Amino acid sequence: MNVGAAQRLAKSYASIRGETSLDTETIERLAEKTQCNPLAIRITIDGIVAGLDVNEALSQTKDGILDFSYKNLLQSLPPVSNRILECLFAANTQLSRSEIRILLETDSDTIATGLQSLIRTSLISRHADSSVESYSLSGSIRDLLLRNPLDEKTRESVVHRLSSQEKELARLKTQDRADPLDRDFIPPNCVPQLAQPLLTAFSMVQRNASKASMADHLDDLRGHMREHSVSELYRAATVLFYALNDRSSARQILEQARQQDILDPAARLMLAEHYKDDEMYNECKEVAMPLLKDGWFSADRTDRTNLARLARVTWLVEIWLGEENSVATRTRDWSIDPVSRAIKGSIYVTAIRRLLRNENSVQRASGYISELTGCLDSIFNSDGYVGFVVAEAVNAIASISDKLTVINPEKSSIEKLATFIDQHLVPICNIHNRISLGDENIVQFVERVQDLASQAKVSQPKAVTLRQAEDPALAQYGYIPVRVYARPCDSFGNFRAFLFAKDDDGNEYHVSSRAMVDRVAFANLREGDLLLVLPREDYDEDKARPVRDALPQ
Repeated sequence: MNVGAAQRLAKSYASIRGETSLDTETIERLAEKTQCNPLAIRITIDGIVAGLDVNEALSQTKDGILDFSYKNLLQSLPPVSNRILECLFAANTQLSRSEIRILLETDSDTIATGLQSLIRTSLISRHADSSVESYSLSGSIRDLLLRNPLDEKTRESVVHRLSSQEKELARLKTQDRADPLDRDFIPPNCVPQLAQPLLTAFSMVQRNASKASMADHLDDLRGHMREHSVSELYRAATVLFYALNDRSSARQILEQARQQDILDPAARLMLAEHYKDDEMYNECKEVAMPLLKDGWFSADRTDRTNLARLARVTWLVEIWLGEENSVATRTRDWSIDPVSRAIKGSIYVTAIRRLLRNENSVQRASGYISELTGCLDSIFNSDGYVGFVVAEAVNAIASISDKLTVINPEKSSIEKLATFIDQHLVPICNIHNRISLGDENIVQFVERVQDLASQAKVSQPKAVTLRQAEDPALAQYGYIPVRVYARPCDSFGNFRAFLFAKDDDGNEYHVSSRAMVDRVAFANLREGDLLLVLPREDYDEDKARPVRDALPQ
């Protein structure tokens, strides 16, 4: 990298990690000592964030800065962090917190401590879908671990356990593990003459068959429906209607099954989701609640995805109907089951947040604030920063912030709130795509808690918010403001690792995920979002110009 880009990378990465103490002179020294090496810059800042002395880190020779920073960063981390790195190295794939815990044979709190330290560094990458958070080694770190093992005993132990798991999985694949709440579930006792049309319908959707062929198969299914009143046929027809973008017919076919009293659990869940999306909340509750009463909210009966679907059409709909007190009571045991903990806990947070909004008593409002921060802290430590929990945390922060404008909470609640800000505000803002540490509301929220902490004479939260306006000096380094106009997807609907943007003059730019420091921020970019990009000097004029660095605005 050139000097300007290296300095900008250092400043940007320090801000992302919540490190606001590096002045311009230190940034310039850091770029010089690391020879503008991006990996060395990031690892050096990781070490500073972890507590290493700035001057000691920068006093090393140019040739030794990467090795020095890497080794000293590892020494500053808790021992479990090194074991987690070895676990990720041995697995060579993405692992969830629970998978890491099982492979290392330790407890959730220990894993939370190790990951909490690693998350603030560039040693690992974070990956999240709608229901689970997972981690992998950053590419360059894998090479360093290959040359310098941290704990060979842990590495060998993980390899052995992974081998045992693979054998067990191979055995389980020979058994029927279908989930009865899946949209494409076919029961083992399905009569042979119906199994084939069902399989055909579901496979058509999976392979994205032509609309004409799906419409033809719908006619076949209707013929079977005239002879057999079974829920699976109605579900298969519904799935095809979904694929044909005919939601109205999809709902009608499920309502026909309901009228015949033949809804199986998967079809019942699908109909409830229709009612929820159409804001028919009373009808949704009526259809969905039998699933709760029949014990379907259980990790022994269905997977995380379906548990989340069920929670949304039952407890969440009840909250929307004004029954948050009842939901809070029935979800108070959210922490019992580790599989459903994050899902049920987020519902509990939603219910408590609604109760806080309407509460005028200082004592009860303080209790609700403590409940919110305590629940979210526990989920983040045990399950990581799962997307839907982070979204609910943002809503909780907004509700708490509003309440702080009219009440002064009790001392214990202020202490918990300050601790929550210190531990979780930076990753929440880094992960969520609609807020940042520089947002006015976030700044005001932190300042309000600081004032309350000062009045209550308790420890104040650190000033982790960023009051940085757009830096006009970036233009002299070649950065250009652009707007995202296209996010290509693969055949499964997943965003690819690049996007396209245009500047005000209509010039096109190709932005790879490798050009952005924060990969989670890149994953959250959508069409219309603004970026600052540093274009490459060498490019094909007939194609979109590639960029060397990209910063979200």
